Amino acid sequence: MGLRMATPWKHPTTGAYYLRERVPTDLIATVKGRKVVLTVDGQAKSVTLGETVKVSLGTKEPKRAVVLYRETSAVVQELWTQARQEVATGPVRLTGKQVQALSGLYYRGLVSAHEEDPGSADQWETLSGVAEELTDAPRQAQENALGEEADRLLQQAGLSADTPSRLRLLEEMDHAARKASDLLWMRSKGDYSPDPNASRYPELPPTAETHAPRDGETVTLTDLFDLSCYPSLDHPAGLSRGVLSCYPSLDHPAGLSRGVCRSGRAMSR
Repeated sequence: MGLRMATPWKHPTTGAYYLRERVPTDLIATVKGRKVVLTVDGQAKSVTLGETVKVSLGTKEPKRAVVLYRETSAVVQELWTQARQEVATGPVRLTGKQVQALSGLYYRGLVSAHEEDPGSADQWETLSGVAEELTDAPRQAQENALGEEADRLLQQAGLSADTPSRLRLLEEMDHAARKASDLLWMRSKGDYSPDPNASRYPELPPTAETHAPRDGETVTLTDLFDLSCYPSLDHPAGLSRGVLSCYPSLDHPAGLSRGVCRSGRAMSR
């Protein structure tokens, strides 16, 4: 009897097709509870891993589902390869250049998504103010706002960052968001002069893993952050749905949890 080919799973009620696969037994302890980003038919979807990985393929068409299943399953297999590498070698300490390069990918993504039609200047002033407040926010607030996008960037680069490196990346991504907001404010005013940050960010260098030291060899940044959350506050006014997509991880402005959303300040120029 031949081996049964893996196929999409059809939801018995909705008729929609899903990828549903078991997490390899040797990786369950490592990846269970971890959030990953899977791109299905061009759409990024956040998935929490358990003993299985399950994500909608976004179609009820059987032939289309098979194509999307194969594409998505290939990405999942890459995740298992990266997870096994992490188990074997430990997380990676990112170099300064890697952090800046990843932040640059984030910056260019924000700009390219909105540069053609940036909308009103007010929304970019508000977003810049929100990003400025995030700079001094507790670590968990930065994680809520940018963590999912940081995971996507690291995942695409085939990297598993240690805790200090991840904190640095979140901080630099926030700085990149402020720079992108400033540029898009200019664009909304009709100023399409050359991007002053176009050459600031380096290309992502080939992966050269620098493994994190063992416990006790360095002092991490964890204790420098207050893990408490701000009191709940409302959305900053004036942010369009298009601007909210700058931080796709959450449904609040700039991806911020309600704990760090405050009215934005006008940018100083």
